[in-house]
Amino acid sequence: GDSKSAVETWRAGNRFSQDLARGGPVIHALVASAMLMDELHALANYAGPGKLAEAQREELYVAVKAMPEDGFDWGVSWGVETAMAEEWLGKLRTMDDPSGYYKGIGMPVPKGVPPSEQDVEKYSEFMLAAQVALREPPDKAKPLLEDLESRERKLSQVLQLRIVDPVKCNEARGKVAEAREHLLQVLSAK
Repeated sequence: GDSKSAVETWRAGNRFSQDLARGGPVIHALVASAMLMDELHALANYAGPGKLAEAQREELYVAVKAMPEDGFDWGVSWGVETAMAEEWLGKLRTMDDPSGYYKGIGMPVPKGVPPSEQDVEKYSEFMLAAQVALREPPDKAKPLLEDLESRERKLSQVLQLRIVDPVKCNEARGKVAEAREHLLQVLSAK
């Protein structure tokens, strides 16, 4: 019954999902996108015509319109993911017994351990290409990311294990973009 508080709560939730995605690896962006989807869907159900004061609907419309289409900059999360993996791969390259790490955690030693410097460079190039694609709108990123799948299959197993599926990330982005667009339509309906 307190629509002003509801709007402020939504805005706080939106800021929280933005903050969660900012500066973290891809898993943070995926969790933040799920939270944001819940917020967008709940608000779309709550903000229909006659349910909020016109001033609040306009305030929300401006806030939602100002959001990035897919919620936040997924490329930043992809860059953090890349930096973390590059650091790990560097450590793996310099370990006295890198296979011992995998045996110690009860995992079979993946092919490509230890990775060569050239392997790490190929990994970095792949991740940069995915990061660039994820800065495009979801529909434009889709074919770019699908083309990258063949490049991913050419990487060694140890590198592939460090890659979050960029196509799935793009699908999550697309769902956020759809929910955002639906909410904008609800907020602009008279």
